[in-house]
Amino acid sequence: MFPEYSDMKFLYAAINFLILLGLVLFFGRKTIVNLFETRRKRINEALSETEAIEKEKPDFPKEEDKTALSPKELAKNEISEIESSLKSKIEYIRNMEEEMRLERRREMISDVHKQAVVNIRTRAEKMFRSEPYASMLRNMEEDRVMRILSELRLTPGDIAYLKTHDVLYVTLTSAFPLPEDLVEKIGDYTDEMLHRVNGKTSFWVRQDPSLIGGFSLRIGDTLYDCTVVEQLYQLERKLEKNCVSGSESAEELISGLMDNIGKMSENKIYIYQVGRVLTISDGICWMDGLADIMYGEVVEFACGNRGMVLDIQPSRIGCVIYGDYEHIESGSRVRRVG
Repeated sequence: MFPEYSDMKFLYAAINFLILLGLVLFFGRKTIVNLFETRRKRINEALSETEAIEKEKPDFPKEEDKTALSPKELAKNEISEIESSLKSKIEYIRNMEEEMRLERRREMISDVHKQAVVNIRTRAEKMFRSEPYASMLRNMEEDRVMRILSELRLTPGDIAYLKTHDVLYVTLTSAFPLPEDLVEKIGDYTDEMLHRVNGKTSFWVRQDPSLIGGFSLRIGDTLYDCTVVEQLYQLERKLEKNCVSGSESAEELISGLMDNIGKMSENKIYIYQVGRVLTISDGICWMDGLADIMYGEVVEFACGNRGMVLDIQPSRIGCVIYGDYEHIESGSRVRRVG
């Protein structure tokens, strides 16, 4: 008896599947093996890299397991941390207080020092106007004339000026009338000095009681100064330059002031160049004179302000002024400070 049609169909399908499976296993066995082998190698390589990374990891200290501590130990640790933090903050506050105290002390001593400088200048000015100091200065006039004549020189600026002008102005200014023989000696010496360079002298003699004592000789733009006013100026600048750290004692401050005051008695001639303010606007000042000045030099105005030279032209010199310039006026004197 023959099986039914549906059973035969199922049988044929099963036989076809077995034949197909056999063909796949026979022809594709190597390919399948290769796929699984490649996949296995990749997995092994990834595992090896992971193990290498794990070995190279630094050993970080493990945090203390606070849960293993008792409440009393935990409280003790917290208190210790708070105490350490408080100590560091208190030390910081103490250091700040010490710095503030030293800074305040320095400011107070600096103020006292500045006031002492002002008082010293005022008293010194009064002292040189009275006897016997006024007579002492008069007795030194001849010696100082000889000192100035021995240091008198024509500067490169003077030589350049004489190439376009035959006459160089020479001005003798004194606090008191000088003896005629000293005035003639200065006039003859400057005439001879200019004659050697084919120049002539325009010699002027002036008196200015504000100089307090002594005299100055200006030739061209250069001033040879032995006046009391200049000595007081130099004294004040030296005292102002003395830096106050705040740790000085009263004896040290007084000793420093006395050392500088004692040097005023030295028979010294101050040599510097001067000029005149032409115009000033927006912190820029134009001047003339100062024949030998160079770029970048510092100048000082009569009011005490300072500036730096940034432009030099044949007929004028330009400088930028440090800070406030309201007290600088046209026509006022300006000097080189080196």
